[in-house]
Amino acid sequence: GWRRTLRGFELLESRQLLAAQPIISEFMASNDGTIEDGFGQDSDWIELTNIGDAPVDLQGYYLSDSVNNLTKRSFPSPTILNPGQFLVVFASDMDTVDPLGYHHTNYKLSADGENVGLFDPDGVTPITAFEFGPQLTDVSYGQCPLPDGRWDFQYLPTPGAANACGRLYLPSAPVN
Repeated sequence: GWRRTLRGFELLESRQLLAAQPIISEFMASNDGTIEDGFGQDSDWIELTNIGDAPVDLQGYYLSDSVNNLTKRSFPSPTILNPGQFLVVFASDMDTVDPLGYHHTNYKLSADGENVGLFDPDGVTPITAFEFGPQLTDVSYGQCPLPDGRWDFQYLPTPGAANACGRLYLPSAPVN
């Protein structure tokens, strides 16, 4: 019978397709001292991270707090997010880039709860988008572990760094 051989063929190493995957990983809708923006203000913030294995240029991606306007704030200039890198965007309603290089949205987040989302450059496809409820001051809301853990309050906010999964801090209460 006929026999298959590899004689005459070159064996190739396996190849993997590299892909960028930006997501919202944490946000704070009531910042009163956790982190200051480049103007010295305690603005609300949204943290993005690239959980993929290739860099992504965020130019053309959108952030929004409105289900009626998914293209509320775009990244107007090249903004490269490398694999594992974090980017803090301030939700200050200033729509600018501050002196320290932080991007600012043209809206603020509501501590009473609302929507937050990161959308693909097509302006319709959600990458990370959801509705959140009432938020606590200086307590962030984040995903632990990344990329598919559950969303919960983060009593140790980590803007610009990995979320403090499993490191619980509960504000102290007076003892009577």
